[in-house]
Amino acid sequence: MDLAAVVGKSKIIANTYGVRYQREIMVIYKWSPNLLSNDWFASMEFWFSKSFYRGRRDEISDNFFTCALSVMKGFEKKRLLDMPPEEMAELLVNAGVNNHIDRLMIIQSLKFIKENKVQQIHSELQSIFGLVLNLQAYIYEIYALPTSCTRRTRDNCSACFPWIHG
Repeated sequence: MDLAAVVGKSKIIANTYGVRYQREIMVIYKWSPNLLSNDWFASMEFWFSKSFYRGRRDEISDNFFTCALSVMKGFEKKRLLDMPPEEMAELLVNAGVNNHIDRLMIIQSLKFIKENKVQQIHSELQSIFGLVLNLQAYIYEIYALPTSCTRRTRDNCSACFPWIHG
């Protein structure tokens, strides 16, 4: 099978499972593509709703996620991005997020969003041969669409992944 056939088959699979994931998972849990495309805070909440669950009991992850979200919702979005990491870490500890990995994940995600590293990450993902298309789209959906991507980049991604709207 040549590269073009593999890419074509990958696009069909990504399209099929992307639409199914959107219909069966995202919409049920309030995550519409429009919301994720236009609200970076909602996209961050979606990201954290997935990333807090990393091999420990779900009850523990639920608790840390809920505590962290309550801290972040207590601030204006602009203030949240400008908050010094030490201050955020202290607030998270005081709210019950006593796991340093969870705190670092939050702080570094906020830094990533603030520094708008979307184009760089998008280019790096495009350069990895054989990268699972759904993973690429998932990462792009979480971080790229709610920030200031170019229209061309959004259109290129939307062509392969119909649940991503430009």
